[in-house]
Formats: sequence, C-alpha cells, structure tokens
Amino acid sequence: MRKAVAKYDNIITYDGKTCQMMHNNSANNLEFELLNKRLENIEHSLEEVKKKDGRIKNVRLGLVILAEFFAIVVVAFGAFKTVLTPLSEHGGRLDALEDNNIYMREDVKALEDKIDNLSKYVYTNIANWDSANGLPADEEIMKVNFLKEYRPSYELVHNEPTVNSKFREFVYVADGVEDDQKYSSDDLCNQTFITGYQEGDSEVFFLGQYNDNYQWYGKCVLNIYTNGKLECIFEGIYNDGALFSYRRISDERDGTWQVADRVDEGDYRTGETWIYKKTGDYAQGISLDGYEKTQILTYDVFIPYVNEQLISYYNGRTADGFYNDDSGYAYLIKYFVGEELEGQAEEPVVRTIYQGRFKNGQFDDDSYGAWYITREPDTTYMYYEGSFSDGKPDHEKERDFQNELEKADIDSILTDKGFSDYKEQFLVQ
Repeated sequence: MRKAVAKYDNIITYDGKTCQMMHNNSANNLEFELLNKRLENIEHSLEEVKKKDGRIKNVRLGLVILAEFFAIVVVAFGAFKTVLTPLSEHGGRLDALEDNNIYMREDVKALEDKIDNLSKYVYTNIANWDSANGLPADEEIMKVNFLKEYRPSYELVHNEPTVNSKFREFVYVADGVEDDQKYSSDDLCNQTFITGYQEGDSEVFFLGQYNDNYQWYGKCVLNIYTNGKLECIFEGIYNDGALFSYRRISDERDGTWQVADRVDEGDYRTGETWIYKKTGDYAQGISLDGYEKTQILTYDVFIPYVNEQLISYYNGRTADGFYNDDSGYAYLIKYFVGEELEGQAEEPVVRTIYQGRFKNGQFDDDSYGAWYITREPDTTYMYYEGSFSDGKPDHEKERDFQNELEKADIDSILTDKGFSDYKEQFLVQ
C-alpha cells in the first residue's frame, strides 16, 4: 500500500518486498528507490495476473458444470444447439482473457529484464557522486560554456519533460570557464561538467555528462530561474540518451508547486505527482558571473521548502502531460486547502479520493468499477461506485451509492479497497 506523507517527507512507504541493494551507498538511494517502485508495480501486476487466472479457472469450471446440466436438459427438449451457442461464445471470451494474461506475463518479464540491466548500469556509472547532496566530487567536475547550438536545454516533448542532446563527434562545442581552453565533443565524453547560460528572461544551470555515443547517461540536474525566481528543478536518470526516470519540482505559476517522481515507460510515465500550495517565490541564489556545484539545487535539498500544504496526490500513469491511465488502479486524492474548513483541522483532510481510469486528467471510467468518496465543506461524505464521465459520476450506471457516511462506514470502505493508510485523513462532522 502506498501512502503520500504530507509533511517534510516525500518518500513513499511500501509494505512488501524491495530491491536488494548491491552496495550500502546512500549516493545511490535515489536511483534504487525508483527501481524499487518498478518492482512493486511488477509484483502488483503479477498478483492481478494470478487473480485473473483464478477467476478464469473458476468460471471455466462453472461453465463446464453448467454445460453438462444444459446438455441433459436440451437433449430432452431437442434444443441442444440453441443453448450451446452462447456457451461457446463465453468460452471464446475466456480464451481472449487467457491470451491477455499471457501478454501481461511477457510485459512483466520485459520490465524485470529492463530493471536488472539498469541496476548494473546505475552502479557502474554514478558511483562517484557523493552522498552529502547528491552531487559529484569537485575534482570530477569541469566548468564549461557551451556554444549555443550545444547547450543542454529543458524541453517538453508531448508535454513531458526531458533534456535535449545535440552532440556529435569531433566538433568544437565549448570553452573552458577557468582555463580558456577550447573543448571538442570528444574531450568532454564521460566527463561530468557544469555550465550556465542565458535564454531570454531565464538563466539555466546544468550539471551532468554524456557518454562515448554523445548521449546523456547517469544523473543529470538542471535548474531554471526566470526573472530571478526559481522556475524548475529537473533530475533525470539517463541510459545512453534514453530517459529512464526523473524527479521534477516546478512553479506552475498558478500559486502551486508541482512535484513529480516518475519512471519512463515509453508511451506513458508511471509514478507519483504531488501538488502543493505555494506560499512564496524562491529567489535565485546563483549567478552566471560565478557559480559552483554546491549552488545547484537538487530535489532532496529543495523539497523541504516546497513540502508545506498538500493540495492533491496522484499515483498512476501520465501521457501527453495529463493524468491518463486506463488500468483502473490509478488514484487521486484531493485535500481541503487553506480556510475551506474554517479551522476545523490542522492536518490534511481528504476532500475526494478516487480510484479508476483517467482520461486527460478527468475521471473517466465506463467499467462500473471506479469509485470515490467525496464531500464539500458544508456537506457530509458520500460514496459512489460505478461509471464516471468527464470527471463526474454517471448515476444511470451506478453499482452502489451511500450518503451521509459515518466514520465507521468510511473505514470499512477504505479497508475493503486497500486504502487503510488514509483513514485518519478523513474528518467526519
């Protein structure tokens, strides 16, 4: 069970197995915390496969018994073919379910292989980063100014973040900051460097490295300041130019900080997103006139400044910059903010908890299996289970509806749904 910790701790806790560390080096905690999450997701997928297998076997057994019974009846009435036809159709659906389970197992095996390969890669390539602040040792860093066309820049591809890479072999790419030396792309291969540059109203600072293939590898950190205020912290873990995972803190310019911790799965990214109320800007404390690696802000260093009042927490897939997840396992928790409850509670209080499918950030599920518990400041909690469309329940397709929930009702539902860790975050009037 995953739990969003709301005060000065953004490490999500889990019950169950975790990935065994190859070394007891706290410098690698970030990378293997992410690997642990992928293993947790794999274990969850395997459990779902087992459950489906069990249901399929039970249904098949029931159909066999039912078929035998109907066979006896229809022989007596001369309608054997008429009754068996729908049974054969059910058998076809069950065959399709079994095929789907085979594909799920293949996907899980591919993920396991991917994690195994990456775990070896991570220890090989970023072991030299020290544990104090997640940054490399001073002697490992080169200070350079890149030519404009080779500057590492933050980009959104399909509304998802990454850092571009335009290096190629044997070309002049940068000047040394401290030695005025000219560096080719080959001179900087496998060298951790720090650089900074002006881009419009923004100043960008980057710490990272690329490999012999001129592709990002290991941990790369990018800070963006706009008009003297922090706009974004981006930490990416790259494997030969492919973004494996990232952690990001960004000023959304709507009075909130968005915090994301995600693993790239190709067509989508899976992980967690927190939205916090923004209580103030963070002034720029680094200058292009002179900067050191200790002035680069990392996720772990900055998160205590952000982690104040939690507005929402999402666990699931994103695609095209939105919550998009058709698995049915994603969930979103929204909290009351500020004085909405008129000082009734100091700790975070759940406004809405939803689990089901998402489409472009909205509750959207026609499987009849989605559910939520919700209330407004002046109402009691209610429970709905069924279909959702465009963020709203479709009461014509409901399976269950309960109004004026008591604390015992909420606790029972949360226990049944596997969300017991959130029981204390509900305030019943």
